[in-house]
Amino acid sequence: FGGLFINSDDIPDYFIWLEYVSWIKYGFEAVMVNEFDGSVLESCNQTESSQPCFKDGQQVLKFYNIDTDSLLPNIFILIGLAVAFRLLAYVILELIIYQRSKHTRRK
Repeated sequence: FGGLFINSDDIPDYFIWLEYVSWIKYGFEAVMVNEFDGSVLESCNQTESSQPCFKDGQQVLKFYNIDTDSLLPNIFILIGLAVAFRLLAYVILELIIYQRSKHTRRK
């Protein structure tokens, strides 16, 4: 759900929420903007391949439905997701410790 194998527009509606909690999506978009924004690509011969032929980085980003202004927000979202996942893991571990300590006091 990061946009590499399937574009965001092609994700079924019942799975769309997974796109917003996927750190792969934000990392992929940040790397794509960093690599292709403002770049000029080598010309290709369209008759040689059935693959798309891109003349510049803007076409690549448009193909993947990536906004060029998304680099900094994606970095901040990645930091936020890292903090949120760590806090969630901490809370879960605290609950497990609490449950185990409560269970051992009964014995």
